[in-house]
Amino acid sequence: MINLITTSRKPGRNLRKFVRQVCPIFNTKYFVRGKTSVKELADYLEYEGYDKLIVVSEFKGNPGSMIFYTSQKGFFKQERKYKITYYKLSEKKMQFPKYEINLEDKENKDFFKYLGTENEKSEAKIFDEKGIIKIKKGKDVYLSFGVSRSVEKCLK
Repeated sequence: MINLITTSRKPGRNLRKFVRQVCPIFNTKYFVRGKTSVKELADYLEYEGYDKLIVVSEFKGNPGSMIFYTSQKGFFKQERKYKITYYKLSEKKMQFPKYEINLEDKENKDFFKYLGTENEKSEAKIFDEKGIIKIKKGKDVYLSFGVSRSVEKCLK
């Protein structure tokens, strides 16, 4: 599954940093949005053959939500929306930086269905050989994973 990740318009520094560091984990390519309209995004998604678009928006200067879209005939259909209730990105440059993100999932749908892994049986999951992802049952979907892939690869 190939996904494209972008930000809302006029993103802050924290949001841009978050998206750049998270895109290798979610197996996505980062698209610098700028002044690109929603219609142009839908056309680009179909032209390049991407399956889904993930738009990360901000709340008070920090990542606030992740919205998953699919493109249908030049228009977007919203599939899922996750509220980011907590995140912590590693500031250090290490081989395996650590990330923690809490995503509020009100409808209790599987988050990993939209990222290409649909195995619901295990508590700890390995996602695309990039790291370990853990899920806590309950109100929030809790992710904790380590990554060895460089951030620059997703920008190419």
